[in-house]
Amino acid sequence: MSFFESLANSIEETIIAVDRNNKIIFVNRSGEELIRAHSKGVIGIDLASVFNKAPTMLPLVKKAVRELRPISGYNTFINIQEETRFDFTISPLIENDEVEGAVLVLRKTHDLPGRIDDQFDSLMYLLSSVAHEIKNPLAGIRGGAQLLRGKADRTDSRHLDVIIRETERLDKVVKSYLFTGRKPVFNEINIHELIEEALNVLEPELKVLKTSLVRSYDPSLPPIKGDEGKLLQALINIIKNAMEAMKKGGTLEIRTKPAYEYMVEKEKKVKRRFVLASFRDNGAGIAEGDLGKVFMPFFTRKKSGSGLGLAISSKIIRDHSGLIKIRSSKKRGTSVDIYLPFAG
Repeated sequence: MSFFESLANSIEETIIAVDRNNKIIFVNRSGEELIRAHSKGVIGIDLASVFNKAPTMLPLVKKAVRELRPISGYNTFINIQEETRFDFTISPLIENDEVEGAVLVLRKTHDLPGRIDDQFDSLMYLLSSVAHEIKNPLAGIRGGAQLLRGKADRTDSRHLDVIIRETERLDKVVKSYLFTGRKPVFNEINIHELIEEALNVLEPELKVLKTSLVRSYDPSLPPIKGDEGKLLQALINIIKNAMEAMKKGGTLEIRTKPAYEYMVEKEKKVKRRFVLASFRDNGAGIAEGDLGKVFMPFFTRKKSGSGLGLAISSKIIRDHSGLIKIRSSKKRGTSVDIYLPFAG
């Protein structure tokens, strides 16, 4: 057995390679388990026989070879022996500068997002309930402090100013939890106008933190469908995280374009296309061991952070049938990619 075969057989993803005629030339051990056949029994057969109940896959293989680029899909139902959800990537197989076929890599998608959503919904229900109970007493404290300030001397007035300022800050936090708990209301939205609105909200902090902006917007993008207030909250959280990662100043690159990836809706059997909005900073980066935790509620490495910003943003994006991905390395910065479906 060659080193390549040993390597391919050691990973849990399914790897299937085909030649230019879509005949299978390699299947790793995980692929054998998925197809339920030994590689010797499938080498040389047409890929169509494996994906005979998943007709959308074959055109994607041809498209990847024809356009010489990888094509990816996420959380897609594919029927191989039984219907299962997969993340997949199809890449052209190139040898000696010639296209010799394609390589398919498939990874089963477990139902973790659904469980996370249920847990997060329960958490936000609890936080919303607590926020609702705090809201009215907080207003009373602020009102009382404002009345007392008019009668207080200079020293007491300063203390009362602190009380008023802190109650106003807590009021914003409480309102954000109440807002997060409600269901999204969908309308057509211009993604660029939404990003600019988030940048306007954060403009004072951008100046204080000396953050430079580089924008690269695709003006041809059609509108997306979403809840403007909720998506604005998600974008503010993501941009703010990027700014805070560049403590000594830095550059935030914001790019938009149509995503190469798309999803086939099972019920309607139509392709759902996405806009890709990328936010890249050149800050401190995230340790590899923390990358899998950044979207978990209350996980944070910041001394003053709540650990809810990215968790809330991720939930908002998922509620919009979108996807959020993060790539990072220490001292090289972080990229956050948001996929949101086009309207229509």
